[in-house]
Amino acid sequence: MNFDKPALSNYDLIEKLEQRGLTFTNKDSSLHYLTHIGYYRLTGYMYPFQDNDHNFKEKLDFNRIIEYYIFDKNLRYLLLDIFERIEVSLRSVINNEITLETKDVFWYRKDKYFKDKKWHAEFIEILETTCKRSSEQFLEAFYLKYNDDLPPSWMVFEILTIGQLASLYEKLDTGLRIKISKVYGMNHKNLVSWFSSYRFVRNICAHHGRLWNRKIFYTPVIPKNRIYKFLNNINKEGEHRLYHVLCTIQFLIVKINPSTKFSHRLKDLLDKNSFVPQDWMGFPENWQDETIWS
Repeated sequence: MNFDKPALSNYDLIEKLEQRGLTFTNKDSSLHYLTHIGYYRLTGYMYPFQDNDHNFKEKLDFNRIIEYYIFDKNLRYLLLDIFERIEVSLRSVINNEITLETKDVFWYRKDKYFKDKKWHAEFIEILETTCKRSSEQFLEAFYLKYNDDLPPSWMVFEILTIGQLASLYEKLDTGLRIKISKVYGMNHKNLVSWFSSYRFVRNICAHHGRLWNRKIFYTPVIPKNRIYKFLNNINKEGEHRLYHVLCTIQFLIVKINPSTKFSHRLKDLLDKNSFVPQDWMGFPENWQDETIWS
């Protein structure tokens, strides 16, 4: 079957949504949002309230859809700010710990420090191209003065993305991974899953995707300790939702910045948007009673 749906004007789309049961208290305002946000982007915030025929299951106004959209935007902004702190920390910790351990400022160029030689060779090729094309002043100055194909690790790590950092950590020799994980008070295997999850969620945030009721394909492993429990109440139904990611972020950001206000900012955002069903993000009941959030 070929796609044969016609393009509709925003006026037609409002009429279509009204037929499906959505109300509009201010059509001029609604037209403005549809013009500058787009109908298709907003449908992601409508689906949870619609049945299989796209009819709305209960009375709902278009303004509420916009409120969900704005909440989601503010949630992404909050996480982008936190991911910046985590990314900067990871750059510094990996570079410092391994450079001092190996006593080699070009350690990242040697495949003996990596488990996957093929990945490492491809990584170096990408780095050489990225560094030489970069407009960063410190790299331009380096290549004007030195003949090396690649600069020392502390320069390279300033241009790596969080995705590249996550991949690099995963491919490191196990002993080096353990050394880095100890800085964060974590098991190195669990930390690999955390960084993979952050890469996935950060990409959603950076590309303005819907996050609040999104399925998280790369879920972080929740540490299991019978004495010092990471979480007392693990919501199995929400395992692939945002809550587990937020719990690991809270743990890690406290290690990075003990005076962080992340938990307060998150609680404040949720309190100001009490209409948002928290269980759709995987939050269990009484989640704020968990030690990790106190």
